[in-house]
Amino acid sequence: MAARRSDRTPLTAKRKALFLSELAKHGVFVRAARVASPVSLTGAVATFREHARANPQFAAQIAEAIEAADGELLVELHRRAVEGVPTDVRGPNGQVIGTFRKVSDRLLVEKLRSRFPRDFATHTVSEITAKVKNEPLGLAELTAAEQDKLREVLESALARRTLGIGSESDAAPATDDLPPESEATR
Repeated sequence: MAARRSDRTPLTAKRKALFLSELAKHGVFVRAARVASPVSLTGAVATFREHARANPQFAAQIAEAIEAADGELLVELHRRAVEGVPTDVRGPNGQVIGTFRKVSDRLLVEKLRSRFPRDFATHTVSEITAKVKNEPLGLAELTAAEQDKLREVLESALARRTLGIGSESDAAPATDDLPPESEATR
């Protein structure tokens, strides 16, 4: 059950400053509200949101605090990607025998994607254009044995696709389909 408005702790300048300071550290609204309102079971999130709706200046301060937190994240991302982090080198017995700075290409790519989303998009768009001719394949001209063989090949390909098995080119040919001279040379 939510506390009645009359039971709430007043939103003092000190609480607002603590909230904004905490929000600037990490950008997490709920956590900042809980730090600024330790006696509240819900962290007084609604109180801070209501005050931001009613007070454009406070709303702007919230936006600045979140932007500061985002900036700190980008600085840390850059540091880890370019300057690297110290990493221990361990010997065969587990003892530290040295250190080196490990950089992260993946973090650098992520930073590039955040700064230049159009240039480093994670998805691509492909277009395929084809012309289709509606000509008969001449299947009626196949003998009954050839039609049966074609049916078997198509059913086998469909089963492979359904089961997720490799393509026809991945499968080994059946020995009974090879001419006799090929079997002798194997």
